[in-house]
Amino acid sequence: MRLNLARTLLREQEHLPQAAEHHARDCSISMRQAYRYLEQAQQLRRPVPVGDAKLSFTVKLSRFFLGRLKAIDNWGARPVEAFRADFGPDC
Repeated sequence: MRLNLARTLLREQEHLPQAAEHHARDCSISMRQAYRYLEQAQQLRRPVPVGDAKLSFTVKLSRFFLGRLKAIDNWGARPVEAFRADFGPDC
């Protein structure tokens, strides 16, 4: 998102210092960071695709349910470990 904003600012602002100041203010970042984003944005041919926003949350799980989840995770890990053993860790 910050790269896309920097790209937009480069197109809208005449002078780099003005774009950096605007970027720093809008994103609550330092001027040095703003200049870095602007430098990266100068290399972009098109906007960077923005993925789906992620949210974090906390849940309380019973020990039984957590044990079941771990068992499922271990079950799924076995085939992956076998594959990596056969074909190497880089696969």
